[in-house]
Amino acid sequence: MGARSKEARHRWFSRLPPDASSSFLPCKRPKSVAFVLWIRPSCFLRESLPAELSGLPGLPLPPQAPTNTMNCGLPEAALSVIDWGRLKSGDVNEGARLLSACDDQGFFYLDLSSEPSFLHDHKSVLHFMDQYFHQGLADKMKDDRQSDTHGYEPVATSTGALNTLPDYYESLKASRDELHGDGRNLAPAVCDRQDLFLRFSDMMHQMVIAILQELDCQLGFGGDRASFQDFHRKDAESLTTLSMFRYPKQETLDLGVGHNKHTDIGTLTFLLCDQWGLQVLSKDPAGWRFVAPREGHAVINVGDTLRFLSGNRFRSAVHRVIPTQRLQHEDRYSIAYFLRAANDTQFTDSAGRQVSAKQWHDEKFDVFRETHEEQEKMPILTGGMERLENLPGIWCGVRLTDGICHRLGAEDC
Repeated sequence: MGARSKEARHRWFSRLPPDASSSFLPCKRPKSVAFVLWIRPSCFLRESLPAELSGLPGLPLPPQAPTNTMNCGLPEAALSVIDWGRLKSGDVNEGARLLSACDDQGFFYLDLSSEPSFLHDHKSVLHFMDQYFHQGLADKMKDDRQSDTHGYEPVATSTGALNTLPDYYESLKASRDELHGDGRNLAPAVCDRQDLFLRFSDMMHQMVIAILQELDCQLGFGGDRASFQDFHRKDAESLTTLSMFRYPKQETLDLGVGHNKHTDIGTLTFLLCDQWGLQVLSKDPAGWRFVAPREGHAVINVGDTLRFLSGNRFRSAVHRVIPTQRLQHEDRYSIAYFLRAANDTQFTDSAGRQVSAKQWHDEKFDVFRETHEEQEKMPILTGGMERLENLPGIWCGVRLTDGICHRLGAEDC
């Protein structure tokens, strides 16, 4: 389950110039996919990037700012705050605000102050992550499962937030089916703390399912019309996954940058992160805005599947992760619980095709590993949300030529 598709053919090393001074540590992957860890591709080092272009999509890094939870003067997304305690108690106004947040931005904060035990488990998982990710690479690679739903994956296996550079994060994943099954594909370190991970992930699952239930109530699903919950049956296989990410501290920019722009594959994402770096693409001409970390809050966002199941009513927003300074000056940790519909769920995607939830999942992960050029030719990475008709005016202002950003005049837009 969740094995990487054989159709993925992206090879990062083939893009290096002949004179590149590089060394590679190949990772075991399907033969059709060459995943490599970039050690020193020095030909791609950027000594400087124009900070004045930091608010425009897809290209340069943002201005300098400390990576803490204080207001840093960065352009912030104005997101709604939904109180989990009120929502679970059936507060009508909170339910209406939830519906509005999914309609308008597809991103919102979830106040978890009513769940102190869960917040304590969050700290325990962060401690586990710090210990796990600081192992040597050889030890972590023993947990490689060639899967997008469980096991370890090193940095630089997909495109990054800047053209010509790969991503710069590593991850450890555990699928819900594996956590509740025999666990044979789980990393031994996860199995050793399985009670913690079951309790932690089950609580996130309970909250996102409750959000779906409230959306069903708000929209009046029922009778002959399937509810969102019907696509998340307990007895059905799905690719719902708990993912733990580390964006390592960087000394140079030549290894990779952040997490490329995308929309999430599944239904809802439950994200926990106490550090800056997440950006969402706004509907207004300002473009990229940071999602400020808030202590005791999760960030919830609508995924492609929920957008499609809602008849494109809900917004699945484009987002990415980049350093708040030119380099990642400290390890950045985040935890995401990706709720995904049953594998056999059918919906119409952004290209008008009838596809299953599993097919959309597998195809999208393949596109993650394509080149930036190939990704721009197809709508799947951003779910069709980044096209001009969906975000009018946001492409004006920048172009990329030979890796250099240039301002465009209004006559060029």
